[in-house]
Amino acid sequence: SLTSIKFGDNFNTQKVTNMSSMFNGCSKLKSVTLGPDFSFKGNNINYTSRQAVLPIPSVPSEKWVLLDENGQPTDNTYTSIELRDNYPTTGVGTYVWDTRVTISFDANGGAGSLPNQTILYDSGNTLITNNGAIYRSGYKFIGWNTKANGKGTSYSDGASIPANTFDDVTEVT
Repeated sequence: SLTSIKFGDNFNTQKVTNMSSMFNGCSKLKSVTLGPDFSFKGNNINYTSRQAVLPIPSVPSEKWVLLDENGQPTDNTYTSIELRDNYPTTGVGTYVWDTRVTISFDANGGAGSLPNQTILYDSGNTLITNNGAIYRSGYKFIGWNTKANGKGTSYSDGASIPANTFDDVTEVT
């Protein structure tokens, strides 16, 4: 199954009148490079049913992210429809599934704080360590939990977490 495709500078869709099937069957497409002459709307196709649209990414965000010149994700994320409707103003270049997930750390009645941690949904990650940043008088820090009452999933401080563990935004306490 197709996972990556590049439409270079010379791939011009300006004369195409029906692009509706362009990405059919490409549900595993994770990377697409779009050149300046590419258009999801072909020859000014007005009917969205005849325009091309990328598949919805199979990650919690369901978004595509534009990579910078170093291959790193930017802050520019788009749904498949937003990308279709706004390209090329979204930026010419390579788009990949946005697999970033943000984890926020809550002191759960204690004091102190830790910065949010951004991890990649589709790869193994390690939680940042507390190192006393979050504390509570009379209590010993033993790890994190996905529920404030401790009845969620527990993780030790600095634990390795497997791929596909957290969805979108997860708070650990």
